Amino acid sequence: MEYLKVLIGQFLGERNFLQALNLCQDIINAEDHPNQAHQKDLNWIKDHTSREINIPFIIVETFVSRHANKSLTYTVEVPITRSRPRRYKEFEIIELIIEMKKAYESMREIVTKIAKNYSIDIPFKKEEKYEIPVIE
Repeated sequence: MEYLKVLIGQFLGERNFLQALNLCQDIINAEDHPNQAHQKDLNWIKDHTSREINIPFIIVETFVSRHANKSLTYTVEVPITRSRPRRYKEFEIIELIIEMKKAYESMREIVTKIAKNYSIDIPFKKEEKYEIPVIE
C-alpha cells in the first residue's frame, strides 16, 4: 500500500487531484467488502473538498486547472451553489490549492486505514535488473 500512497502523492505533485481521488475510490472498491465508512468519507470529500470551502471537489479542481497559468494570488469567482440564482465566492488560486491538499491528506488517511488490513506491499523502486529470457 505504500506504493499506492506514493502514487497518490505523485498525482498531487502533478496537480492531478481528480486522478488521486479516483485512485482512492478504486482502492476502496477493490476490497472484498468495501468499508462503508471509508466510502462515506470519500463521498464527503467529493461533495465538499474541505470544511473551509465546502465546494464540490470537481469544481475546485476545474478552477485550479483552468487558471494554472495565472499567479497564485490570482482571484477567481467560484460558484458555491448549484441552484439558481447561483452564488459565488472569491478565492485566490493558492487557497484552492491548499484546500485540495487538505482533501488529499484525508484521502491518504483513508488509504492508510485500508492498508492496515493487509500485510503485503509493492516495492516502489526497482532493486535489481531482470533480463527477460528470449525463447527461440
